[in-house]
Amino acid sequence: EDKQYEGFRVPYSAEKWKTDTINDRVYYYVTFSDVASKEMCDDITISLWNSGEQIVNGNGTKAEYTDSIRDYVLRILNTGSYGDANNKMLVDLLYYGAAAQTYYGYGIDDLATSGLTDAQKGLRTQSFEAGKGPADTSTFVVADGYTLTVPEDGTSAGFSRLELTNGFYLHATFNGLKEGMTAVATFNDSTYPLRIGTDGKYFYFTTQEVLPMSMADARTEVVIKVYDGETLVCTITDSVASYVARVINGTQTETGLVDAEDFANLKALLQRIVMFSDSVKQYVEPWYGNKEG
Repeated sequence: EDKQYEGFRVPYSAEKWKTDTINDRVYYYVTFSDVASKEMCDDITISLWNSGEQIVNGNGTKAEYTDSIRDYVLRILNTGSYGDANNKMLVDLLYYGAAAQTYYGYGIDDLATSGLTDAQKGLRTQSFEAGKGPADTSTFVVADGYTLTVPEDGTSAGFSRLELTNGFYLHATFNGLKEGMTAVATFNDSTYPLRIGTDGKYFYFTTQEVLPMSMADARTEVVIKVYDGETLVCTITDSVASYVARVINGTQTETGLVDAEDFANLKALLQRIVMFSDSVKQYVEPWYGNKEG
């Protein structure tokens, strides 16, 4: 009925439980995705409740189980039976988590990579490869008669903010957008309408809750077209990897960070995001072929 996480109880009704049948036995499960990248070492406790009371096992213990993302990953890695691509992806996941901990100053005395053997550490992606895919550069083309510019506090003429949920989403703010304009995004050969909103000063558009961008899509090209009625106003081609490259090759001032160490840690985190994404893509390609995502 309930799931306990970091002191907060998240209720799950019976309708939200899913089932899976393995060897003719039915298993019930729920999914929980609100774990930030910096929290891979945090304990997550799953407990079973019924009518407001926690269920007790036959031996008198509470029906609950505590685990963490890091502990789960280490168990998989230590079995040594899931293949090189899987193991590399999981090691890169922990390095991504450690970079997030370092940047946010969260639990830095116990990084996600602690517990890895030297051999396991050697599986990680060793360096960030810029320009690895066709979507690693961005373009911004505005039609005659229109002027779209990035606000003075913006960092580029493409996407100006990267956020992660279960995958990626990108956000861009412009001077020159106006009420009534529309935007569409082409991603993996499909087209999606984008929401154009306003923060009271500027208009912006975001791919949040629109594009199905998975963790394998850092180098997947996104083409956004903005229309004023039926007139094409501008075309933007961009990607997560391109955004990351712009930040890495940019200046500390453009990020708004005061401390040089924070800027270095941000660049390290962004590189780790793309390196993990590359590993995810390498892992899933045998199932999905060369198609992005």
